[in-house]
Amino acid sequence: PWILETMVGDETAVIVLKTTGRMNKRIRSFEGKMIKLKNAKIELYKNSMRLMVNSEGDIEPSQAAEFIVKQDNNVSLLEWERVDVVI
Repeated sequence: PWILETMVGDETAVIVLKTTGRMNKRIRSFEGKMIKLKNAKIELYKNSMRLMVNSEGDIEPSQAAEFIVKQDNNVSLLEWERVDVVI
């Protein structure tokens, strides 16, 4: 399946949202609008954070909010190191 990367954000930061399959059509239909993500998670891809919606998840329209997207804080540009901890 094709992978689509879309920039999404809120009042604290922006991040790359990575979608595949049916989610690609869903996210395209909401371009420029407020969305609500269900069953989303953060994954590291080449040491960068990506927001992903899993196969049981969904992207839905949301009510407009009163904030300005903080575009100068792109957390996907930060380099992260994964550390596995054994408990």
